[in-house]
Amino acid sequence: MEHVNEAYHALIDTKLDCLDYGGDWIVKDSNFDDIVQAMLTMFKCSITEGWLDIMIWGVGARGTPWNE
Repeated sequence: MEHVNEAYHALIDTKLDCLDYGGDWIVKDSNFDDIVQAMLTMFKCSITEGWLDIMIWGVGARGTPWNE
């Protein structure tokens, strides 16, 4: 949400909200959007490769593309 005015951050919960306010909906490489991506993400965490980035992305995540 770096392209969106700070005042609008609390109003954005879905992909459509983000796009309406001029933001970019970014999906990270490691996510839990489907079973295959979830398994790959869990594998990355289990081998401790990039687990910290995955944790930070998860904490900052807001909604999913299906929350439209």
